[in-house]
Amino acid sequence: MAETPYSVRARAVIREHIRYVVDLKHADKASSGHPDSSFTRYDHTLWTEFKHANPDFASQGIQELTCKRLEQHGRCIYVIFDTLRDCITILSPKDIGKWSPKTASKDVPFGLSCIGFDYDWLAAEIEKRLR
Repeated sequence: MAETPYSVRARAVIREHIRYVVDLKHADKASSGHPDSSFTRYDHTLWTEFKHANPDFASQGIQELTCKRLEQHGRCIYVIFDTLRDCITILSPKDIGKWSPKTASKDVPFGLSCIGFDYDWLAAEIEKRLR
């Protein structure tokens, strides 16, 4: 799937905001099942899968399994750009099955959300996970 303008902007702000971060884009047809990007800083790597919810999104089973395995042995998150509710949500791979357009809100009990597409907030949250 082609990158959305949301993930392109997010990656740019993350690179600008987080000093010394290495951003690798993994999303392409040949790497089906892998998260979209990884961010590495010092000795920490965070695998990141970006999703555009309009109002919902499709997720491949192999990708969910890979993300859950990466979280078990490292760090992995889903970043959902929810255009219906105008917010960004960060979810653990173990909680991705709980998210749906019906259950999503600005106060997700099992994730973290911000009001609006606050890319600086997202970069700060990613930086916390790279410590």
